[in-house]
Amino acid sequence: MPLPEYVYAVMHDGNKNFLMFKKNTMGYFYKGRATQSSGIRIPHGGGKCALPGGGVDEYPKIPVEEDGQGNPKCQKERISKEAIREFREETAAGISGLQCVCRGWKHYGRKRCYYYGVYFLCTPEQLIDGHAAVAKTLEVGAIASQSVKNGAIPEGRIIAEHHCPAPLDNELCSVEKWNFTEKRSLIRSWRTDNDLSWFTVILENLP
Repeated sequence: MPLPEYVYAVMHDGNKNFLMFKKNTMGYFYKGRATQSSGIRIPHGGGKCALPGGGVDEYPKIPVEEDGQGNPKCQKERISKEAIREFREETAAGISGLQCVCRGWKHYGRKRCYYYGVYFLCTPEQLIDGHAAVAKTLEVGAIASQSVKNGAIPEGRIIAEHHCPAPLDNELCSVEKWNFTEKRSLIRSWRTDNDLSWFTVILENLP
């Protein structure tokens, strides 16, 4: 049986500048529809820094080939498609027009799996514009989550009918433009955090 796979999207400008996000602790809508008013607790890394991403929905038709170090050789077309989907679901932003490269690693913890970083290259201006657009979308998402929480949007209703633009998934709460060199010490401090250690590896390999 294939190992589980996880993918994370990094939007960067080639100068070590990239978009870093923070997770909500509770989510009030998923797949574009409201949850119950009490929300759903985000199970991994709630309230912490994060990159848009999650489980790969499409399993490979053939086993993932590993390199000499046991890491997965990235099937770029398949994995980048999943990264684009995750980024859009969590930010409502499209990055399919950007060039990208992909790297993968094998996790040897209690549950073995593969995880990937997909690095989407944009211009410095696109990074600034992307940051502004996503920040606005996440603000709308926060308003929408409050509407679900206070009962103004009943469970199961389509969020976009009440608040737009909002992401499909209420997982992220904020976005910042980071520089890896400036944040290197903080990012490396995540190595011992089970929720963040993959992000250390992914960001240390930022092109």
